[in-house]
Amino acid sequence: MRKGFLSSIFVLLILFGLLADSASLFAQTPPLTIVNLKTALKAIRQKQLNITYNELIERIRNRKVDFNLTSSRESELIKAGAPQEVIDAIRENGPEPVETKPFTIVDIFRSLKKGKAPDKQKSLISQIQTRKVNGKLTNEEEDYFIDDGATNELIAAIKDNPVGAEQITVTPSDPIKTVKNSIGMEFVLLKKGSFSMGSDLAADDEKPVRTITFSQDFYLGRYEVTQGQWQEVMGDTEKKLALANVVDYSQGDNFPIVWVSWDEAKLFISKLNERNDGFVYSLPSEAEWEYGCRAGTNTKYAFGDTITLDQANFKNFFAVEIPTIDTPDKDINMIREVGSYKPNRFGLFDMHGNVWEWVEDTYGSNYKGLKLDGTANTKGDTELRVMRGGSWATGINSYLRCSARYSDKPEKQSNQIGFRVVARKK
Repeated sequence: MRKGFLSSIFVLLILFGLLADSASLFAQTPPLTIVNLKTALKAIRQKQLNITYNELIERIRNRKVDFNLTSSRESELIKAGAPQEVIDAIRENGPEPVETKPFTIVDIFRSLKKGKAPDKQKSLISQIQTRKVNGKLTNEEEDYFIDDGATNELIAAIKDNPVGAEQITVTPSDPIKTVKNSIGMEFVLLKKGSFSMGSDLAADDEKPVRTITFSQDFYLGRYEVTQGQWQEVMGDTEKKLALANVVDYSQGDNFPIVWVSWDEAKLFISKLNERNDGFVYSLPSEAEWEYGCRAGTNTKYAFGDTITLDQANFKNFFAVEIPTIDTPDKDINMIREVGSYKPNRFGLFDMHGNVWEWVEDTYGSNYKGLKLDGTANTKGDTELRVMRGGSWATGINSYLRCSARYSDKPEKQSNQIGFRVVARKK
């Protein structure tokens, strides 16, 4: 009894600054910390304090918070019981973030649409000169900028302030060698070696760049798993495509299977292993996937620092944002048959776009402290699994890059999500 009483007193003392009703106290106290808020949410949930969420929101607005709301912090607060209204209040009342990473072309285009006045563009130019630009302005994109009111000075700033090329090195494979398994799935042999994984010029979860060393060869699926292969192993392609709302012209044995959760991809692999055909199958680790995607290059994409619609199936962002009679969409806006575009140097198809591809790893907010042997990260957030490569609905300068990462719940299904398989000889 005494212990419970002291515990309640302790909680009240921690929350005193947060819950005081005096307006003068609001002015004198510092911004709220994440510890303040998690403790308050717990106390509200356990009915230790007579305060509503609306009153908590009012205190957040008065005192502000001392942190920016990252995805990991948002998850912490939601687990502590924060409703969406509280999350929104925290997001709106944090410190102004200081952005330092390079602009993408899309970032600049969006900034221009928010403010086209000369003073706004001068401010944007100053930021570009400080942060630099990760991407090359194509002639088509330049026309879109000009049509939307960009000054000559802004165009010049975009062209004159590129960041350096990504310093990534990969040990290239020998001439392409492939094998097929018992159901005709084709795999490319990737030789053991080292490469630098990640990017110092992109999102925080792609850092730090680290050298990964594979001590053994392995085989990576030359194509994404197809509808025909899914039918062969699982026998429910018709149901799967109906759920995905895949239309007739996106159906066929050579189209990628979609609407596949991470859990279902693992089940497919389990059933494939039951065939005992001389290989051991798995989802690729992130490192295996990126090694295959880079294919001996040191650029953002397997084909260079830019990528075009004749190289991969992705969304034409600019055409979608500014449709005109003279520049209609050139994107397909649906899945395409695997192998419809040229392969990378390792002979792998559709590593950029077409469908997102599940990998084995749990999601972590960065690469710090992870193993360097190419194995999957199993110590991240077990409620999130990683996808790579982007899809037919992904815009350029987004998640199409070799190092770009995305995550979702393992039960997530979508007409944009598929996978490919790794094989090792027994």
